[in-house]
Amino acid sequence: MELWKFIIKELSTNYKLILLLVVDVKGSSPGKVGFKMAISESGTINGSIGGGVMEFNMVELARKELKKDNLKAFVKRQVHNPEAGTEKSGLICSGEQTHAFIPLNNSNKEAIQQLIDCFADGNKGILNVTNSQFSFETDKSQNESIIYQFTDE
Repeated sequence: MELWKFIIKELSTNYKLILLLVVDVKGSSPGKVGFKMAISESGTINGSIGGGVMEFNMVELARKELKKDNLKAFVKRQVHNPEAGTEKSGLICSGEQTHAFIPLNNSNKEAIQQLIDCFADGNKGILNVTNSQFSFETDKSQNESIIYQFTDE
């Protein structure tokens, strides 16, 4: 809950953020599906996607993205193998970790507050993210804690 409250606080001061979500893991990897962190335009961060050089590199990429005018959501795979070319993470644990980079601004504040309220009530919900949508809806029937589905536009 701390991460979501951090996001609301930063959005309330009109800072843009990038929400980093671990959406897929294969093999040995420091992050697990559902790990998340937020990187604010203010320079502050909250949360973790697994730590180490890989996390550092993803934070630096998010900071570069925050300087752009037209932010869009995207997915970045990191392979924990020094022979992985441009997708190498800097780690050697032989797994993979995929991150969703989700830009947030003041227009997302209501959806984040809905998420906070839902979790505070002990309910579950669905976070929908596309390049044109960021929404949250309560879904008490949801059984899975995290479901990730990626469709390339």
